[in-house]
Amino acid sequence: MLRIIREHVRKIIAWEQLCRQWRKIFLKGKIVVLMYHEVLDDAQNIDAWTVVKQTMFLRQMEYLRREFQVIGIREALNVFNSANTDKRNYAVVTFDDG
Repeated sequence: MLRIIREHVRKIIAWEQLCRQWRKIFLKGKIVVLMYHEVLDDAQNIDAWTVVKQTMFLRQMEYLRREFQVIGIREALNVFNSANTDKRNYAVVTFDDG
């Protein structure tokens, strides 16, 4: 049992490393825009693709904070329209009418 758990942990770690490398190669200097509709308390039992539970949302925001420079939409437009040469990973978080 412990061997199976270790193997799964190795796969997860390898996947994270692969994602990190992919991000370094393909997202350098680009702007990623994430659009959320609704964040709900974990206790609410609504299963819809437009809903993110609060715990997962906080984990996603922590990930963005670590891996991206999170900016507002106006700053993103400035970066997009400028001769951006710093090659940072940018992210914008938006909410629609949810």
